[in-house]
Amino acid sequence: MKFNLRQIEVFRAIMITGSISNAAKLLHVSQPAVSRLLSHTENRLDICLFQRVKSRLYPTPEANLLFKEVQGVYDGIYRINETAVELRNKKRGLLRFVVNPSLGQTLAPLIVQHFGQKNPHVRINMQTLVAHELIDALIKQKAEVGIAVTHQSHPNLKTQLIHENPLAVVVHKSHPYAQKKQIHIKELSNQKLIGYGVESPIGRLLQTLFNQHDVTVHNHIEVRLTSIAVAMAQAGAGLAIVDLLAGAGQIWPDVVLRPLIPATALPINLLYSSTEPLSLIAQDLLYATQKAVAEVTT
Repeated sequence: MKFNLRQIEVFRAIMITGSISNAAKLLHVSQPAVSRLLSHTENRLDICLFQRVKSRLYPTPEANLLFKEVQGVYDGIYRINETAVELRNKKRGLLRFVVNPSLGQTLAPLIVQHFGQKNPHVRINMQTLVAHELIDALIKQKAEVGIAVTHQSHPNLKTQLIHENPLAVVVHKSHPYAQKKQIHIKELSNQKLIGYGVESPIGRLLQTLFNQHDVTVHNHIEVRLTSIAVAMAQAGAGLAIVDLLAGAGQIWPDVVLRPLIPATALPINLLYSSTEPLSLIAQDLLYATQKAVAEVTT
């Protein structure tokens, strides 16, 4: 016969209180109920657990061995309860999230700051990935939440729009266009452009815009990241089109940002599993993201 949970509970109560009457008080049951269960347990185990001497119970060596194992179980339960309380109060844990590189330099530091203020004991693992890599990491559960400037999604992911991120033209201050208040897309046809491959969300969006407005452009330089495009423009290598948040929180000497006309935006989306509920700390990350976006866009 195996010990069941009720028998383990009664056995432990007798061991720590030293008597059936005290065990009954601890468990809020009657003495006869405890006595019957102890007798039944000894009979089924075919082991004498206690010597009865003048109305007192003395544990046998076998009982002491069992008690060590039982106490280990209770210690484990205590640790589980402590962990559950800490998780509920968000006093421990690990948050894994992924962001686009441009947001990793601009928006992400603010997100981490706001999140850390509310969750000072939670460790953070953040990776910067381009759009298709970011989606792949979420699908493979290498991260719980993604923050991305992208139209891309996946059937297994929920997408929550948090901000429409306008496009702007990055111009070196010595360029004639630096004097303009805004730059129309048709004015880019004869300019040296720092562009992107069509595999990137901004590259695809710009190609669509150029086609819609019958604008022929030639990328003088092609890069993968908007932050590199800004750096190229800063060096005077050409004009770059970026989302406004690519320059948020940074000081780029010698360049100005001018709104692109017609007004066009890339969405900033939160992405997370459509099949798994978000953890409490991941929910706090969503709040921190919304707060950070509001801070940099107002």
